[in-house]
Amino acid sequence: MRTIIFLLFLLIYFILSPIMWLIILIARLFSRKAGDRIAFVLVKFACRVGAFISGAEVTVKGLGNIPEDRPCVFVLNHRSIFDIILTYIYLKQPTGFIAKKELGGIPFFSTWLSIANTLFLDRKDIRKGYATMMKGIENVKRGVSMAIFPEGTRNKDKEHPFSLQEFHEASFKLATRPNVPIVPIAIYNTDNCFENHRPWIRKTKVKFTFLEPIVPDELAPEDRKFIGKYTREKILEVLKSYEAENE
Repeated sequence: MRTIIFLLFLLIYFILSPIMWLIILIARLFSRKAGDRIAFVLVKFACRVGAFISGAEVTVKGLGNIPEDRPCVFVLNHRSIFDIILTYIYLKQPTGFIAKKELGGIPFFSTWLSIANTLFLDRKDIRKGYATMMKGIENVKRGVSMAIFPEGTRNKDKEHPFSLQEFHEASFKLATRPNVPIVPIAIYNTDNCFENHRPWIRKTKVKFTFLEPIVPDELAPEDRKFIGKYTREKILEVLKSYEAENE
């Protein structure tokens, strides 16, 4: 039943989307910032409704670690499409994601992501990938936060739900170039919302922890050089604590 209601909501949102897109585009003619804010509010509303329908019970910690007066780069471990949906409901300012290019081929969904400043990364084309990252850096410089999954692809290891793949160091240029805070986010059990029993959406308990911001210029030289490794260790510590709680 959850899956059917979720699809009905998407259908209604799809029907109304052209009107909302027009409002956003008109607002951006006068102020890019105002248009970004409207897009953010509309996407956040959709994610809130989607999360409610899914029945996800989220235990969240560290919301006070999200900067409110400056852009940042959110760094998340990746297990599910619900990582985006559930993360978005806690964000406090316009934020785009760096997503795989395959999502850019999904009608309606990709349009909303694009309007909300999401960029689609071609992981097989170095030149295109570099161009995408540069656009992300420009977004951050003009005040839009970005969110990345530095594992590069979704972790599908069901036998080790607290595992974490290696992080791609190049992803962190989003934060190091403009020198904005990195906010690591440790996520657990989102794949139980959908991926572990697709095509059905199931009620499940999810854990989110927003860690203390990492400011690149304040790190020791070695940690800054391998900032991906440093950030990964911070997230892994929380995942291990989740594992200990489940024992």
